[in-house]
Amino acid sequence: MGDPDGRWLVAQVAGETVGAARLALDRPPRPTVLCVVVHPDARELGIGASLVDEIRRIARNGGHDRIDALALPGDRETKNLFERAGLTARLIVASGDA
Repeated sequence: MGDPDGRWLVAQVAGETVGAARLALDRPPRPTVLCVVVHPDARELGIGASLVDEIRRIARNGGHDRIDALALPGDRETKNLFERAGLTARLIVASGDA
């Protein structure tokens, strides 16, 4: 799928879409995983890990040695996926009205 500032990766099993991830390639200071989603019936099969592995390959092939990955507050499943993939949480940003 085309995206001017990044890519969507789609995971399929037996012709059925079971997951997707969005990678922003032009996000400073490094490529950033904006989301990873896996259909509930396809969880625990390694789909999310495979998407993160492919994102890392794309980043390396683009000359990058690091990636960032975003997870919303309370989204433990995504945070845990990233940590299982070897990414370390390093910043929580809180925001609100001035």
